[in-house]
Amino acid sequence: MLCLAFLLAIAVGAIYALLDQHYSYWRRRHVPGERPRFLLGNMGGLGRHWHWTDIDWRIYQRFAGRERFCSFYTFLTKALFLLDLELIKRIMISDFNSFADRGLFHNVRDDPLTGNLLFLDGEQWRWLRLHLTPVFSSGKMKFMFPMMVKVAKQLGNFRGFRNTDHFKDILTPLYERFKSTGSPFAGIYFMLRPVVLVLDLELAKEVLIRDFANFEDRGMYHNERDDPLTGHLFRIDGPKWRPLRQKMTPTFSSGKMKFMFPIVCAVGKELAQICAEQSQNSICGILEVSDLMSRYTSDVIGSCAFGLDCNGLRNPEAEFRTMGRRALTERHHNKLIDGFIESFPHWARRLRLRQVHPDITKFYQRIVRDTVKERESQRIVRNDFMNLLIEMKQRGELTLPEMAAQSFIFFVAGFDTSASTLTFALYELAKQPQIQHKLRQEIQESLQKHEGQFTYECMQELRYMELVIAGKIPASG
Repeated sequence: MLCLAFLLAIAVGAIYALLDQHYSYWRRRHVPGERPRFLLGNMGGLGRHWHWTDIDWRIYQRFAGRERFCSFYTFLTKALFLLDLELIKRIMISDFNSFADRGLFHNVRDDPLTGNLLFLDGEQWRWLRLHLTPVFSSGKMKFMFPMMVKVAKQLGNFRGFRNTDHFKDILTPLYERFKSTGSPFAGIYFMLRPVVLVLDLELAKEVLIRDFANFEDRGMYHNERDDPLTGHLFRIDGPKWRPLRQKMTPTFSSGKMKFMFPIVCAVGKELAQICAEQSQNSICGILEVSDLMSRYTSDVIGSCAFGLDCNGLRNPEAEFRTMGRRALTERHHNKLIDGFIESFPHWARRLRLRQVHPDITKFYQRIVRDTVKERESQRIVRNDFMNLLIEMKQRGELTLPEMAAQSFIFFVAGFDTSASTLTFALYELAKQPQIQHKLRQEIQESLQKHEGQFTYECMQELRYMELVIAGKIPASG
């Protein structure tokens, strides 16, 4: 028995010595790296607490900037972790043929699917790479492109998005399908990205109100460096979103909105004159309200957000309205590239991709830059959104590109949405004279209380108007 224990101790000691010799390989060659653990190497916690990428990221953060490469052990396998970009390029491009071993398990006889270009090594890999490389030429890829586009249209739960279906046309059936299950949320895929669809009203309140500060990621693509108009409050996320929200929130207080009200009223008077002129010249008194409302909202936002006299009501082809329409309808890329941007925003930023057309970016940046320059040089002060942004710029809270981005989203968010809402409201009023009469009566009574002046307080009192705009009035009125 004693002899057996002695032999066992010798075996354990020999194994320990062999492992110690094995795991000191890089240390003896003075290659820096994390200290490996016996049998696990540097892979401790893999599959239980950590993903492979978590381990790679930990090693990278520890040695990047200090070393060109470092050592690590994949369990018992010795490996080098490259940190220098030039060294990586040399291995992956100029000296690629010299690195024939992939370091991955393959067994062509018993596991034939492992006999591929990624797993094989040595002479088998060299021969297979030589014969397969022509298959992946740009010419061969071009023939496969139509199939890729066809599949891309069916990605995730968003088949038909931007092709035949609106965003709500996709989400509404998904909501109705999972709402009946009683679950507070459901999992769906936006292209290749997993997202949560909140179904429970109380949970939605938790996310949007009580715990809103904890949900700082919008999930929208932004690239302030190459696509500066995407650097606005609706798109950016993480640590950039929180301070910007704190700066911008006071801008949209009721007090600030009140100061802009006279500008809205001035454009409204112009709209009334245009409607009167067009009704006199129209056939049977019929007006194209949709176009009028688009021109009206364009002029209002152009005046409030950019301090411009857009003259869109008088001139349907005004540049500001034309560029606004392009910003909403014109895509800079095709559907395949847009799908890549939405699914892999990190890689899209690395590739310096942009969603807003360069002409549109230059236009909005130019009008913001010129407006700021004129107002600062001539000390012009107006009660509008642009003046609030200029005050923030003077306090060092915003840069010119950030001002352009916030002004841009102010326009995009209000232009088409407000125009569509007003169009449908006017259409319903035209169909239901009894509601129109009751609304007109409320407006006249409110004007009498305020001595014929349509003030901000006067508008706040129009409760029936609020119901009409919200579409909550039944057919009976």
